[in-house]
Amino acid sequence: MVLYKIFFIYISLFNAIFTLKLNITKNNVNTNQLLNFHLINNNLLTNKYSIRSLINIPLQKSQTTLYSINLNIGDPKQNFSLILDSGSSYVWAYNSICNTCKSHNKFIADNSKTFIQSKETINMNYLSGNAKGNLCQDNLYINKNINIPNFYFLLVYESSIDFEIDGILGLSKGSFNKKYSFMNQLKEKNIIKNNIILYDLFNKSFYIDEIPELYIRQKSVSCKNKDDKSNFWKCDINTIKVDNISIMMETEIIFDSGTNGIIFPMKYKEYLKNIIKNNKNLEENKCEFKYFEDEQLYELICNESIKYYDINKRENFFEFYFDKKSKNSFGIKLNDLLCEDDKSFYLFILDRKKEIILGSPFFEKYSVLFNLDDNLINIFGVGNDFYDYKTTTNYEIGKLKIILIIIVCILLIFILARIQCIYRRRQSYNKLEILV
Repeated sequence: MVLYKIFFIYISLFNAIFTLKLNITKNNVNTNQLLNFHLINNNLLTNKYSIRSLINIPLQKSQTTLYSINLNIGDPKQNFSLILDSGSSYVWAYNSICNTCKSHNKFIADNSKTFIQSKETINMNYLSGNAKGNLCQDNLYINKNINIPNFYFLLVYESSIDFEIDGILGLSKGSFNKKYSFMNQLKEKNIIKNNIILYDLFNKSFYIDEIPELYIRQKSVSCKNKDDKSNFWKCDINTIKVDNISIMMETEIIFDSGTNGIIFPMKYKEYLKNIIKNNKNLEENKCEFKYFEDEQLYELICNESIKYYDINKRENFFEFYFDKKSKNSFGIKLNDLLCEDDKSFYLFILDRKKEIILGSPFFEKYSVLFNLDDNLINIFGVGNDFYDYKTTTNYEIGKLKIILIIIVCILLIFILARIQCIYRRRQSYNKLEILV
């Protein structure tokens, strides 16, 4: 009887330990808890970011792999889905008079009772094209809680952007006229107190003014915005590895949620071409950078479907090191850049930029906080499928621990069986002695 009790206790302990180890191994990153070993330094957010009035705005992923927000403009309300863009500052929608503009919805000024027109014209330049519009004012509604009267925005009547969108919601400071920037208008009208934005694309959300308590208590990478005079959020990058090959040091990174891939400047073209050529899996599928004259860029494209290529492996194809002293990195797998056709990647080489641009694939794996008041950027590791160079090692260690636990359990079961056998023999000897 004692033997069975010991065996039951042992099985219960084994089940608890095994379950714990299995959960740790499977969920290296929990959506409700960030693990510190994913992060590079010990910068903690201060408690000035309270959770007094948390504004969580849900997002939608568009066909262009960018993320948009649903909002309404005018009275009566007209619905639009605007692309979130951390690389620009203006909020705009297409005017109904624009016949060449590609859009699902266009703003009809004559239908709004609160619309105010001005004569000021503003030109906007994007990587995907240019847009020209008139400055206007009208009521803006986001969710049921945010109502911004007399909001400044642009009605675009001329555009060369070649993909279908309703418009753009710019979230940078605004280099030319901060008065018209989205966040500045919210703060001037006392809708927000803290001039901060948090992207959480993994959960298809973004926060303004306040952030979840989870982020306040967690460590993050912090860097100073290098360019306060432009629309871009820039950080210094110490080292970048591509396919475990270090190709650059001491360059700049632009965080641009309005870009649907990763873009390298032209000066690194030969480095990238050689790395792709030396990668056996990509070489077998005849993958190479092809030039598109209309867009003036190179894109990584394969002649054959890459479904046979093991792009789901845990090793990162790109690793970004923001800190000289740390060995940890923010990694991106090649699978994160794969297009829907299974033959091309959202990986580009562009001649118009000197910096590296991290677009929506990076924002999908990591939460990024922009502090417009202090001009700071914080990056948090997040995502169930997130593995960097160090977590891969931890994952392998987790598997090894489970194997060792199983071996120990088998040995203990064998020992228990031997003990039970000896116990039965002793009982048999006792019976024989009694008979004698």
